[in-house]
Amino acid sequence: MTSAALPEGKISLRLALAGEQVSSVAIRSTRPIHASQIFQGQPIEQALTLLPLLFTVCGNAQSIAGARAIEAAQGREAPPWQNQLRKQLIAAETIGEHCWRILLDWPKLTQALTSPAGGDQTSSDGSAGKKDLLAIRQGLIAFNKALAAARLPLANNRSQAVKAEKALLAARAQQAANCQQLLAILGNRLFGRALTSWLAITNLSELTTWLEHTDTAASRLLRAINQCQWQASGQSEVPPLADFAPQQWLVLAQQMTDQAFIEQPHWRAAPAETSSCTRATSPLLTESRQRYGNGLLTRALARLTELASMACELVEPGHHRGYSASQPLAAATGLGAAHAARGLLLHRVELNGTTIRHYAVLAPTEWNFAHQGVVAQGLNNLRGSAQAIEQQARVYIESIDPCVAYDLQITPTEEPH
Repeated sequence: MTSAALPEGKISLRLALAGEQVSSVAIRSTRPIHASQIFQGQPIEQALTLLPLLFTVCGNAQSIAGARAIEAAQGREAPPWQNQLRKQLIAAETIGEHCWRILLDWPKLTQALTSPAGGDQTSSDGSAGKKDLLAIRQGLIAFNKALAAARLPLANNRSQAVKAEKALLAARAQQAANCQQLLAILGNRLFGRALTSWLAITNLSELTTWLEHTDTAASRLLRAINQCQWQASGQSEVPPLADFAPQQWLVLAQQMTDQAFIEQPHWRAAPAETSSCTRATSPLLTESRQRYGNGLLTRALARLTELASMACELVEPGHHRGYSASQPLAAATGLGAAHAARGLLLHRVELNGTTIRHYAVLAPTEWNFAHQGVVAQGLNNLRGSAQAIEQQARVYIESIDPCVAYDLQITPTEEPH
């Protein structure tokens, strides 16, 4: 079985306009939300092997969430050193996903905002972005290959576990130069300065100074948002999906047995958001949220802040929030969680001895692109001409990132005859 057997699906968004505002938002998804049911009845080892093949996007996070769910169901807990390596594997994966968007998609969005009439989007900036992305991905592939074994549960045999620990920690040490090179590329090509220096920007005034003296794919999109005065566009009151206490995990895990909940998740009968915007923190983000809420500028800054923080995490582990967790539930049942690139990813598993009885996955896209979720509410709050609303909508959708292809249709109000 390969990932080719699983179609990615897509998300369709339809915006109806009434004058210069959005009157309604309709979201339809054809993502294979219940694909994890294929694991039911299979041996645990086979399911763990198939996880990154079935879910090719964020394969590290998927594998680690699955492993932690199975470990919890078996009453096991991975040692701290292994969870630290898992944390770094997810960080490396998230860095790659963020760089993909910033280097390849942000230049196209910037061009649409600054040259609405269009033009050739295969600019020199796009070519440079592809070259930079290739260098970054090569480094991340090497890092992932060296530490991939840390994703899976350790053998019950103590001598084998000790051997695996020595091998993986040695492999991690050998990646030090690779990680330093990655920091240099990101600093030079995306931030125009060392990442620690960019993270030291504490307010919007300092950000403006950085924008005036930096010309990168990241700074150009932020400048375009400011020039269009769209910093607050797409604000909504959808709350973040909180870090749960054990009793709340139990409630959420029980809800994951309902297929309808997996398709349209909610917490306490209300939508919730899980993304880089809900987990990244800094003094700069605090001021941006106070002035612009969770609008376009804050969302772009959150992605950049998380990218810089996670890259630093690869060099000096332990300074960023945890990326995975587990929670034992009923007998032979466990919940695994991973903070993937697009938000909180949950795996719930029930075991029958050494086979899978039930398997459910709840991905961040289902939270964020729910019918009344943060994307729907943010898009509903856009204002402007039909063209301006479409431009804002595309920046907004990309800022949350559906992880699959999407199509956007804008239907303006027809003038009466």
